[in-house]
Amino acid sequence: MATPPYPSYVKGGETSAPPPGYGPPPPAYGGSAPPPAAPYYQPQPQQQQQHGSKPQPKPKTSHGLFGSLSSIGRDVAKGFNSIATEASSVYSRSVHGDIVSQLVSGTTIILISRMSGRSLEIVQGPDGRLMLDAACQDSPHVFNNKWLVTKMGSWFHLSNYNNFLAIEGGNLVVAMNVDHSRPPPSSRFKLHQMEHFLLLESAITPGQYVAATERGEIKPPAASSNDKFSHFGVQFVTTR
Repeated sequence: MATPPYPSYVKGGETSAPPPGYGPPPPAYGGSAPPPAAPYYQPQPQQQQQHGSKPQPKPKTSHGLFGSLSSIGRDVAKGFNSIATEASSVYSRSVHGDIVSQLVSGTTIILISRMSGRSLEIVQGPDGRLMLDAACQDSPHVFNNKWLVTKMGSWFHLSNYNNFLAIEGGNLVVAMNVDHSRPPPSSRFKLHQMEHFLLLESAITPGQYVAATERGEIKPPAASSNDKFSHFGVQFVTTR
């Protein structure tokens, strides 16, 4: 049975045929293909003014040094409040307690970025290759944000069908397991817990973490650390 296509990164969720090499769904999905994925989230552009319509009045602005500083202060406070709201939302939607001990082989999870408030997903890039972001909206019909846990010794592997989360050359990539025998070495992760968040550190290149920005864009692991950008809440889809 063919794997459902991943949503397009640039076409607003339109599906297109995936590259060759996909395997069947893992046992955690029950042997049947999940429903189609929800559209990929993209920030909506500002609407252009229609011809002949009255121009919109410009917002009032503060004048002078103190007015400018006041405006900047409100913008900064708004940014901090937005981040705090997202973190609170992730907390309420995630499991608590000792998370790492609950992650055994066969468990399926969703990883929710502390910064974006959305989940880590696989999408198809402009060139047809698979890529990642942390911009997936919650929906029971989405399949491309579900990660099957495979534990091998002290290492963890996370996969979506036959596509593994991996760090290669300082970048977060989708690594395909071509021979279906063992997961790619680049997909080995050490899992850490900080408060109620999970951190994924490369077992091959220590100090490189899976991380995302407020907009759901992936930060290069080579430029990341164990700060709040690398914090992910965990939701359990299936357990063993």
